[in-house]
Amino acid sequence: MKRENVFYYVRPVPKDLIDHYSVKRLCFSLKTKCESLANRSSRSITQRLNDYWYGVRFAKLDVPISNSISSNQIVVRKNALQNSMYLSLSM
Repeated sequence: MKRENVFYYVRPVPKDLIDHYSVKRLCFSLKTKCESLANRSSRSITQRLNDYWYGVRFAKLDVPISNSISSNQIVVRKNALQNSMYLSLSM
């Protein structure tokens, strides 16, 4: 999306993940007026979001051997995934 010559990233939150967000769509400035840079940034953000959402969906699955995994390992992995997504979007 382009507003006042500045490009924005806009993407709806998937319905199965809406409970993880306080909004129905993500919208933020890409802080550029350059279309090629905006396209490159949006592709990168889309890929990172897809990877993150895949991990969230995977964490929701019932794992057949989940009783063999300690809850501490699950929390550590979940926190690492969230931190990596936060760091990726902060760049």
